[in-house]
Amino acid sequence: MTSFIEAAAFAAGTFLASAAIASPIPAIDGNYEGFYDIENAFTSHGLWLPGFLGDNTWNITKGSAEFTDGKLSMTGMAENRGYSLNFDFLVFEKPDHSGGLICGGGSECATATDAMKDKIVFFDMGTEAIMGTVTGVEGTALDGLSMDITMRPLPDKPGQLGFGGNWKTLDFGYSNWMSWEVTNTAVGVKTGLSGSGDVNFDFLSNEITKPLSPVPLPAGLPLMLTLIAGGAAMRRLQKKA
Repeated sequence: MTSFIEAAAFAAGTFLASAAIASPIPAIDGNYEGFYDIENAFTSHGLWLPGFLGDNTWNITKGSAEFTDGKLSMTGMAENRGYSLNFDFLVFEKPDHSGGLICGGGSECATATDAMKDKIVFFDMGTEAIMGTVTGVEGTALDGLSMDITMRPLPDKPGQLGFGGNWKTLDFGYSNWMSWEVTNTAVGVKTGLSGSGDVNFDFLSNEITKPLSPVPLPAGLPLMLTLIAGGAAMRRLQKKA
C-alpha cells in the first residue's frame, strides 16, 4: 500500500513535470526568436496557390520554423487531394513598416491591441527576390515539380510575424503575399505556369527544441513539503515508541 509520503511526493513530482512541459507562445512583450512548429492558420488555409491544379488551399501536414538573427526560415509539407508538396522559405527582417499590421477584411486581426501591433515583426525580400521554393515530394505524383516563390509585388504588404500576423486571427502566426512560377515540370503540370497567392501559418511552441523558462515553484509546494517532513518525523517517533 502506498504511504502518504510516497503519494504526496508522486503528486508533487507530477505537478512539476507537467509545469515544465508547458511551453507557451511568447508573451506580447517577449522576444519571438526561437523554434516553432507550423500549423495552418484559420482552418485549412496554409499555402494558397490559386490556379494550381484547379484548387486553392494546401493543408500543412508538418512544418517547422526558426527565427534568429533577423532571419526567418520555414520548411514543411502541404497536401491537397492526395498531392504532396514540400516548401522551403527564407525571409529577412526589415526595420519597420509604415502601414503597420495588415489584416484581412472583417477579420479578428483588426481588433489587435496597440501592444500587439507594436510587436509585429515585418519581413521584406524586395518585389523580385526569390523567397524560396515549393517542390513535389519524391515518389509521389508531383515528383520532379519545382516552383520559385517570390514576394508578391505589393510593397504595402510585407511578410509579418506576431499576434495577428497570420492576417486573420489574433493567434501567433506569420503571413506573406507572394507569386509562384513552375520552373521544372511534373506529370500534368506545364513549365511556366504561374500565379499569385500567399502563406498563412500559425506558429506553435516546439517543446522539444524551444528553450524552457525556469518553472517557478507552485505557491503551495513549501507547505506540502513541510507536511511530508512532519509525517516522516511522526513515523520515526511512532517506531521509537
